Amino acid sequence: MVRPLRLALVALAMAGCGDANLERAREEYNQGLRLARGDENHKAITAFSAAIRLKPDYVNAYLNRGYQYDALGQPKQAIADFSMAIHLHARYSKAYFNRGNVYLRIGKYKLSIADFSQAIRLTPNDAEAYHNRGNAYRKSQQYPLAFRDYTKALEFNRNDGLAYYNRALTCLHAADADGAHQPTQLQRQNNFKQAINDLSDFLRLHPNVASAYQLRGIAHRENGAPKKAADDFAQAKTLEAARLVPQPEPSAATSTGPSEP
Repeated sequence: MVRPLRLALVALAMAGCGDANLERAREEYNQGLRLARGDENHKAITAFSAAIRLKPDYVNAYLNRGYQYDALGQPKQAIADFSMAIHLHARYSKAYFNRGNVYLRIGKYKLSIADFSQAIRLTPNDAEAYHNRGNAYRKSQQYPLAFRDYTKALEFNRNDGLAYYNRALTCLHAADADGAHQPTQLQRQNNFKQAINDLSDFLRLHPNVASAYQLRGIAHRENGAPKKAADDFAQAKTLEAARLVPQPEPSAATSTGPSEP
């Protein structure tokens, strides 16, 4: 990802250290960061807004205010701030990434894919951008592209449990697709096998997640292994009864939090 600390420091130096408004903007911005880290979202927005009034081209203030709006469930305002950050700095990968996350959550998958694609063009090693673009492709039922992106994310991090989980979901959805995307019997079997392998890798990393056993049980059942399916369903039931751990959110999208000045 882009290192915003360097970008902002260069911008401040160019503006001139003796500018009183600039110094006040910097103080308000730093106050906003402190409030954001304490989850005081409304107060953080007030501080970042003050910084923007004093320095209207303060890119990171827009980025971080957008993050606060997103945390408060105000996607329209968040998108507006991330868009302004992009307007001010067209190569700011983190702004595309965060705006893509908001679009993903509100179901605007085409726009989300476009933003994650731009983030990837700017930072080709961004595993989270590949992962989240995979989520957008999966949500829009573009399963081969989703599979490709989860696979790419795993190339960067073989221990990304959620990528295994979401790739398994993609395979299960693809196996049940209909219409023009209806798979052959061989493709269905291959999808179930891949889902079993991915869920096994996920459970190696997160062994107490009931939904993973449930999904693997379905894949085993559809792949003609009823004994293995029964074992997984039983384990899922045991874990659900015990409530050992919260379930993962398969479509989780990670926003990037407060950025340094």
